[in-house]
Amino acid sequence: MRRFLYIVATFFAVATLTSCSQDWGMEQDIPISEPGYTISFKTTIDGFDSVAVRAVDPDGLDIQNMTLFCFNNYGLFISTVRATIEANSTLSGVFNATIPEETSIIHFISNQNSNLYNESDFRGKSEASVIAAMEGASGMMVYWARFEKDSSAGAPNINDQIAALPNGIELLRNQAKVSIANWNTDYLTVTGFVTTNRQAFGTVAPFHPVEGFVWPGSEPFVTMPQNTAIMSDITDINTKSEDYLFESENDDQTPISVIIKGRVPGSSEELYYRVVLVDDQGNRIKVRRNYSYVINIVGKLAYGQPTFEQALTAPASNNAWVSVASWINEIEDEQYVLSVDKTYIVLNDSEAGKLLTLNYKITPKSGSTL
Repeated sequence: MRRFLYIVATFFAVATLTSCSQDWGMEQDIPISEPGYTISFKTTIDGFDSVAVRAVDPDGLDIQNMTLFCFNNYGLFISTVRATIEANSTLSGVFNATIPEETSIIHFISNQNSNLYNESDFRGKSEASVIAAMEGASGMMVYWARFEKDSSAGAPNINDQIAALPNGIELLRNQAKVSIANWNTDYLTVTGFVTTNRQAFGTVAPFHPVEGFVWPGSEPFVTMPQNTAIMSDITDINTKSEDYLFESENDDQTPISVIIKGRVPGSSEELYYRVVLVDDQGNRIKVRRNYSYVINIVGKLAYGQPTFEQALTAPASNNAWVSVASWINEIEDEQYVLSVDKTYIVLNDSEAGKLLTLNYKITPKSGSTL
């Protein structure tokens, strides 16, 4: 039996959010304010490859628009502001926006369809009431970030505070990614796959009922939409290299399955195999936004079925190792940024005893030296 060593290096770049003392459910009528002053900010999205796949339009992965949801220091809604895009690419952008003067908290939301909400319904409501249950636009990858200004004496204004962020406003994707590490192995030549039993809707922002708007939080959690309908129009595999899906508890009631189609080398017969998203202890993995779920085929797959329909109810192929890695590939402290070009490496017996090289880069921050 061949043995495999699977090394995973997962890096998180987590923005520290100032905790709020307001009641998440508090509502209060406040006057609508006119825009007060202009801010300029940049955005970044780490480690993302733009790929056209099912459920996300070809142009749905880039930043198409940016709306700022502005709240006062009590966490109550003021108004929305549409930002002007000055420069934009797949992974970053530069924007200008004129926000109300009393703005203390901003939710940056990109690619949200304004037809999905009525701003007049938000008057006097808390940020949790406005943002936590908001669903993302269909066919678009929605990006989100939250910023709360430092109101302590002597702190710079909100524009200067945002400008001082080393990576700008770091946006979080509202979907997860599923992919297969190698489509051509000694055990199977993959011709396509699809994720089934997936949520049809997803929320814009992560929201923990106790910790509030945090990511990734002190414990794994997912934010489920009010509409928990399951996609029912998936009837066969697709040939895209990656699949995108909304968050899911992936519990016994709604288990996520990945149906893989392929043929054993030397055979012309194509069969369907069902893989479940579980860890090495056999426990189901929560499907979390901004995470990449990589399937590694490391042995002969069992329970191949002649049709897609039969594979949906077939026993799971238990020789597929499912690994979890974050898209974020760097960590930092007050002085340096450490980044890697790969967050996982798979080794087999043929590579035993060989020298393994892991490429990394250390970048000093302003005023620091290597």
